Parts: sequence; structure tokens; C-alpha cells
Amino acid sequence: MKRTCKCLIISALFLCSSIFLMAQEDLETLFNRLNKKIESEVLQPGWPDVTQFDAYLKWMQIKAADRDRAKEYAMLAEKEGNPYWRNKFIWLSEQAQWSGEATIRHAIDKFMDPEDHRTNRPVGWGQACDRAGPHLGERLYMHAIEYGFRTDDVLDAVKCLLRYATNDLEASYLYVDQESFLGSYDAQGLQVMPKGDWNAYCMRRGEFTTTYQGEPVAPADKAMADALKEEQGKQQRQVAGHFQPQSATSG
Repeated sequence: MKRTCKCLIISALFLCSSIFLMAQEDLETLFNRLNKKIESEVLQPGWPDVTQFDAYLKWMQIKAADRDRAKEYAMLAEKEGNPYWRNKFIWLSEQAQWSGEATIRHAIDKFMDPEDHRTNRPVGWGQACDRAGPHLGERLYMHAIEYGFRTDDVLDAVKCLLRYATNDLEASYLYVDQESFLGSYDAQGLQVMPKGDWNAYCMRRGEFTTTYQGEPVAPADKAMADALKEEQGKQQRQVAGHFQPQSATSG
């Protein structure tokens, strides 16, 4: 009888040990499979999709799904009382989150720069509003919220485009040969540049000093020039109105 009980105890321990090892193996298999998938997607979208804006939105969705799957596996590991694999899957979800937000930054660099990459020249007031507006900037912003990614970079890009548009509107559409420089004069009359790191396209109008106002585009009809400025300013305000500062991080 004692020998039988001893055998049953050993068998039970062996069974528990086997189940634990199987659970370990299953979690490791899940981790390796998902980790390989996430690593393979870091540079997506690739060529030729890299030129298509919608491809970036598609890959944001895919990477968000990878992140959520990793979180599900982390919960599974926690239920099984396995903190090691729980932490591994949480780390994996963070990698997928980072990858998705990198996709957003790549989209911004590609489609929301005030400078045309093909000509290395500024895009102009109209195209800047287009890039910030419903077709690009607003869509990227809304998808970032939907998929649980940070919106900070999108908001900064829109802010930059609208500041550039404001400056270009005055310098190129309302006046001819206007001259200004980025910065101000100090007490000795020397030009002083703004402090810190900055992008000239993204600076506020007040950061520039106008040295020559230039000639109004339509001096014979000031009312028409004012109406043009108001209409173009209205379009910029409409674009800005689509954006409410918020951060949609997946927590």
C-alpha cells in the first residue's frame, strides 16, 4: 500500500512537471513566433509601398495588432503564474508600439515636410495646408488615435506646416520682395539667432525680423488683399481646428 501511494505521488509530481514544461514550451513558441514577426516588420512599409500614404496606415494597424497580441500573451502567462514570460511579452508589446510609432514618423518625413524632397525647395502655402489637412495630416492623426499610438509627432508636424504657411502667405502672396531674417537685433545692432535647436520652417512669425516690408501685391485694391489674407487664414484655421492636443498611448 505504501509503495502504491509512493508511486502515485511520484506520478502526480511527474505529471505536474510535464504540464509546467509544456506550458513553458508553448509560451516560448508563441514568443519566438511573434518576436520574429515584429522584427520582420520594423522597416515596413518597404518598396514600392513606401511611396503610398495608405500603406503607412495599413502597417500602423498591423503593428497595433501585434502589440495587442503580445499583451494578450502576457495576460496568459500571468494567469499561468509565469512572471518570466509575462515580462517577456510586455517587452515585446513595447517593441511593437515603438515600431508603429516609427511608422508614423516615417510617414511625417515622407508626406508632411514643408520642403519638397524632389526639389529641395519649400512647398508653398497651399500645399502646406494640404499636407496638414484632411488628406494627410488629419488622417494620420485620427489613425494614430484609433490604433493607440502617440499623436505628439503628428501635432508637431501640423504646427510646423501651419507656421510655415502663415509666413509664406505674407512673404509670397501679400507682398513682393519682402526681406526678413530669423532672429532679432541685439543692443549693439547685431543679428542674433534663436537659441537651441530649431527648424526655420517651423518658427513662429514673431521669431523673424522684417527688414523690408516689400510692396503690396495689389496696392490699388487693399480691400482685395485683405480679403485674400482673410480667406487663406480661414483655411489655415479650419485645418488647425481638426486637431485637439492629446496623446493616445496604449497603456
